[in-house]
Amino acid sequence: MISLENRSSGRSPAWLALCSVILLAVVGCGGDDSSGPHDGRLQVTVVSEGADVPGDAYRIIVDGDEGPTVPVNGSAEVAGLGPGEHQVTLAGVPLFCTAESALTKTVTVRSDSATQIDYSLTCVRRIMFSEGPSWPAPLHLVRSDGTGGDTTLDLPSVRGANDAVWSPDGASIAFWSELTSAPDSVLPDIFTMDLNSGEVTRLTSNVHSDINPAWSPDGKRIAFARGAYTGRLILTMDADGSNVTALTDSTFFSQEPTWSPDGDRIAYSQINQDEGSPEFGEFQLWIMNSDGSDQTLVADYGDRPVWSPDGSRIAFQSTHDQNAGGRDIYILTLADLSIVRLTHDAGTNDDPAWSPDGSRIVFVSNRDGPSEIYTMHADGSHVVRITDETDYVNSVSWEP
Repeated sequence: MISLENRSSGRSPAWLALCSVILLAVVGCGGDDSSGPHDGRLQVTVVSEGADVPGDAYRIIVDGDEGPTVPVNGSAEVAGLGPGEHQVTLAGVPLFCTAESALTKTVTVRSDSATQIDYSLTCVRRIMFSEGPSWPAPLHLVRSDGTGGDTTLDLPSVRGANDAVWSPDGASIAFWSELTSAPDSVLPDIFTMDLNSGEVTRLTSNVHSDINPAWSPDGKRIAFARGAYTGRLILTMDADGSNVTALTDSTFFSQEPTWSPDGDRIAYSQINQDEGSPEFGEFQLWIMNSDGSDQTLVADYGDRPVWSPDGSRIAFQSTHDQNAGGRDIYILTLADLSIVRLTHDAGTNDDPAWSPDGSRIVFVSNRDGPSEIYTMHADGSHVVRITDETDYVNSVSWEP
């Protein structure tokens, strides 16, 4: 009989083989030795510039696992990595920040030193606007500081866009338009577009015109205006086009809804139908609850209302102080219903929209000739022109 013992150790070859496997497993995986292969490090450094650098930190993700946060201008270290290739992503970066290089990088980590990764970001929110003599018109984006020129958004299956507004998360837009496949005489409907995929979705299909979409603050509802034979009314619907609900009477000419920041109320403009009023036939500003109740007149003149981010004011346009057909931008303070005129230029100043922090207002004006886009402080000071050689500009909206 052949013995299975190892004569020199008194152990069998099978036992020795098992020990070898166990030893290799421990050594190959690094075991608990902190000085072994899992002492690789990453040094992530971020530089963020621009008018809208976010206040929060970014997140570091390594190989799909959540890592530490890194300041918007600063560095952070990721330790305990094995040698070899790792996929690193800088996450939590707002859509209005652009990076000089890809946010996801594949890097090689060594156990004897820290591997450096650098990110450089420019953070400037964009302003969306329509441009063109016909409606619906091509849709453009321009940085709010006027740098970098403008870009045109590709809008598949539709003829253009008007009254385009960002969703609260900045990932989609809503607008009114017409299908390219429809006859020229077709009336407009409400559409949305996912800015990441470019997918366009038609929300309404109505025999009358649907215009003036406005997102609710939580992004779940859209208010809009619908033309009818007897006038125009305000409605709401879910963001997918379902559950359409009328809020105002179609015998009134109501349009241009805008939600309060808490989502409880909607401001809108409506034509004065009191023949005995000096403002007969002019637009007035109204506020109602988001279910259509408690409709209240808040200003004898004004249209294109937009609610401030803090909920205390409404910016709007009006011809009230211009006799030559021009318009100006005004602010209504809701606490006392006082009105302040912000622009005093001959000609047209219209389409106001707030910056997300409420410190500035973007608007359209032809004060220098053809209509261009301008920004100003919320008190009307520090007016800055941010576009050049555009024309027929309308429907401006500030990126959230």
